[in-house]
Amino acid sequence: MYIEIMNKIKQLIQFWQSMETYWMKFACVSVFTMKIILMINVIGRYFFNRPVGIVLSITTLILMPIIVFMPLAWNEREDNNISIAIISKFYNDKQTTIINIVTGIPIILFVFLLAYIGIIESIRLLEIRSVVYVSGVALPRYISYIVFATGFIFLGVRLFINWLVDINTAYKMINNKKIGRVGGSD
Repeated sequence: MYIEIMNKIKQLIQFWQSMETYWMKFACVSVFTMKIILMINVIGRYFFNRPVGIVLSITTLILMPIIVFMPLAWNEREDNNISIAIISKFYNDKQTTIINIVTGIPIILFVFLLAYIGIIESIRLLEIRSVVYVSGVALPRYISYIVFATGFIFLGVRLFINWLVDINTAYKMINNKKIGRVGGSD
């Protein structure tokens, strides 16, 4: 039973990793798109005295949220995030695993709370049809919150997967007698 569950979880992890990679590639394309749009704007402004008015809004409302929030889960998976490694030197594997399991739950809940707030705010802005007018073009404001929520949903799922891996590690450590029970002696 345990092996079957772990095989299903591994399949889910592989699927999720491919989704995270696609979001990261999408963010990379967004960076390239932003560079091209800004270059066109600069050329138009300084060489032809005709700047493209909508560039700033597209950059801040659509492209920057994609660049910032979409690769969050990929960065967590690849361990490209900022961590405090000096603290982990004071703990052994047993203590580090226990700390990861205990602190993982509130962190996961907080990340999903942020995603929920993003979803609620995007629905609210969609219902009131909130738009930003830039150079006569209406840009919907809810798009930024959808990107925000999607990024945090992916991050929350990645953190949950990491939490399951930590639980699996603890289970293997206990079964291999590498660590004792919590509160017990080694």
